[in-house]
Amino acid sequence: MAFYSSLIDYFSKLDATLLKIGCAVFAGAVLGLEREYTGHAAGLRTIILVCLAPALAVLVCGEFFDEKNSLARIAPGLFTGVGFIGGGVILKHGNSETVRGVTTAAVLWTATTLGFVFGLGMYFIGFLGLGVAFFVVYVLYPVTRLFHTRRHANIIITAASGEFSAKKGIELLKNLGLVVTVGGFDFNAAAGTQTFTFSISYRTRDLPEIPGRVRDAFTMLPGILQIRWN
Repeated sequence: MAFYSSLIDYFSKLDATLLKIGCAVFAGAVLGLEREYTGHAAGLRTIILVCLAPALAVLVCGEFFDEKNSLARIAPGLFTGVGFIGGGVILKHGNSETVRGVTTAAVLWTATTLGFVFGLGMYFIGFLGLGVAFFVVYVLYPVTRLFHTRRHANIIITAASGEFSAKKGIELLKNLGLVVTVGGFDFNAAAGTQTFTFSISYRTRDLPEIPGRVRDAFTMLPGILQIRWN
């Protein structure tokens, strides 16, 4: 009788464990599919694993340690660890103000939290959070694109030494309605040239016209040897 009781207890725990792991994997898959489809560095597999890891950690703590005290210790470690992963997917593009990967890092953080919650067996909170995250990631994406009206680029101007200055370049670009900063400068004494890099910001709808305007503005100046748009 004791054997059957132990067996039932074992399968009951197994079912609860599989349910928690399954919910964590499901949550990771839901969030990871969107990142995978849109071609981000942290895709389906990464986010599933990030969601699964805290769930497993919680289960191990509950099985072998004093759950309350051990969870208080591992929780900071889990979120610190995903912070390193999140930092790895955030990229700054050259000298421009463009930064990519922040949303992916936020998804990784959310996935970690959901895995932690499902590992504790808090299914209502977990699926509620997953629902909100689903809305933010899937539904709000096309909406935010309507408001993301600015883009960034680098304009690299090479001119004969002494024929051009950063101040003149800034004036020309501002006259075109661009937000501009000087991103870099290089002087080649052997070739007698100087190269300026300007980081610009412009409205998306102006993109077809901006390169032509920049070309026309700079080619009118004496000493301009090369114009590059990056």
